[in-house]
Amino acid sequence: MEANRAERWTEEEQYLVAQLAYDFAMQGRYGEAEVLLEGLLAAVPQYEYVRRTLAGLRLHLGKAEAALGLVNAGGTASELTDMRRLRLESLLQLGRTQEAHQEYAALRPRLEPGESLRFALALQVATGN
Repeated sequence: MEANRAERWTEEEQYLVAQLAYDFAMQGRYGEAEVLLEGLLAAVPQYEYVRRTLAGLRLHLGKAEAALGLVNAGGTASELTDMRRLRLESLLQLGRTQEAHQEYAALRPRLEPGESLRFALALQVATGN
């Protein structure tokens, strides 16, 4: 197979790889899911669904620094609520509470009340208040 064949995958082929990664994750096969998502993101870096999914998977696996790197590299974190949520979760896991407070302040108007409360409580716990 050519090195850049994946760059020419159809949207359906990209979707099938992403679906397989999702299926692996649902089966607890996180390593395999992560490898598929990494490959798909390398081939199609503008595929924001894959970027968000890989960041969320890494966050779930306790790889907050790697998740934050993906979110920041996306270039759209200030625009997409989902990416901002992942950024906030990553910052909380990393103990970067000052940045987390700033992110929460920017994100809060876009959150549902229950989710806003969850983040507010997480920030209180993280800061010891």
